[in-house]
Amino acid sequence: MGTAGFTYPTHFDCYPNFLANYWGEKSVWLLDMKAHWLTTSRTFDILRPLNLESLLQAIPSLKPHVRHVTLRAGDVLYIPALWMHGVTYEQATFSSNHFYKDSNADIALCEFIKGHGPTFLGGMLQQNDIVKAVQMSMQNDAPQTQQEFSKRFKLAPLGDDL
Repeated sequence: MGTAGFTYPTHFDCYPNFLANYWGEKSVWLLDMKAHWLTTSRTFDILRPLNLESLLQAIPSLKPHVRHVTLRAGDVLYIPALWMHGVTYEQATFSSNHFYKDSNADIALCEFIKGHGPTFLGGMLQQNDIVKAVQMSMQNDAPQTQQEFSKRFKLAPLGDDL
């Protein structure tokens, strides 16, 4: 539930989800981060917690790739893993997210990146590590867990998937 004018911070999730809007209206913007980690040298800038305006000022080339959706009562939006998104409540709104876990390389990639973290957040991953992990996730023999990613990068495993 949210009040008109509230903006939920920009973020991405490791699990795909359905955002169901029961009443009210909200605006959602989305960006496929995985696709842009392969096309920009500013990988870390995409990971920084920014609002949409700040992100597009920092990396103007992303603008044509941003998707915008208005959810009204009864609408449901599918949000894939690794899609950055932000939400603004245009009206008082009641909605819920329904996350689900399946086995795929995008979930493993997301858990690996969030678990080990980029160096600018005190983590272990350099910018080129993230690009390499994205490329690895697109191969036929892509790691299916964050532990498999950790082994390939010779990093200590994080334990159970996050």
